Amino acid sequence: MDFSFLSPCRYCVIGDPVDHSQSPAMQNAAFAAYQMGEPYGKCRVRLAEIDDFFAFARDHLQGVNITVPLKEVAAQKADEIGKFAAATNSVNTLKISGGKIYGESTDGEGVLRALKETLHFSPKGKNILFLGAGGAARAASFALAFKGAKSIVLLNRTMERAKILTTQLQNHFPQLESAAASYNDTAEIKRFFADADLVIQSTALGWHDDDPPILEIPETNAAFFDFVYRDTPFLRTARQRGLAAADGKTMLLHQGAASFEIWTGKTAPLDAMRRALGLI
Repeated sequence: MDFSFLSPCRYCVIGDPVDHSQSPAMQNAAFAAYQMGEPYGKCRVRLAEIDDFFAFARDHLQGVNITVPLKEVAAQKADEIGKFAAATNSVNTLKISGGKIYGESTDGEGVLRALKETLHFSPKGKNILFLGAGGAARAASFALAFKGAKSIVLLNRTMERAKILTTQLQNHFPQLESAAASYNDTAEIKRFFADADLVIQSTALGWHDDDPPILEIPETNAAFFDFVYRDTPFLRTARQRGLAAADGKTMLLHQGAASFEIWTGKTAPLDAMRRALGLI
């Protein structure tokens, strides 16, 4: 794959899909606030194209944000990754200098800040239920466990993936209560929802209007948080039931701000970034 069309950019977001991404508007607002132009673009990159992209990025780019489904493979492709990225095997930020690619994950920091800001939620002593067990869930679950969550339950289409993450969490946080189940385990799902203080939707489902529902939501008093930053059936269900709910736009803001600071060494201009996202 030839990525030379990205040559005018020095930074970009990659993923599949990526057309929906508001990162270019947000990051270009941050760069513009420092009179650094608008050097940030976006590019659809499929898993099979990741080697070609890394070869291009090594010589032509200074920074990259990464979204689904590339976070885990990026952790393997980078020359060096940070401690949190290594623990979670998930990278959402690349810094490129002198032909070397350094990977880090700002997803954990982003979700912690967003939960505090939008839902006034502190994870200490709380029961947290994830829908999905991919790279974003891995980063967020580790961050929440580090901040003292009582339990983390992972629901996923395939049990194997959820069990792998559960084992990783238990190895790093021996005091954490953790469990895994598939979307077909109806009885278990009812119990997990009944016990949850927070339910996090961490999959890409919801970006398209015709996306199917993940599962039928049982009764719960939990708050709902969706990594997708648009109106979704998951969030509509929460609002219809009078539950606290928030989408992922504030998480995007804070993980993007942390990325900007990694790339530039400058304090992220949060007001400019919020304005670009329509948050103020």
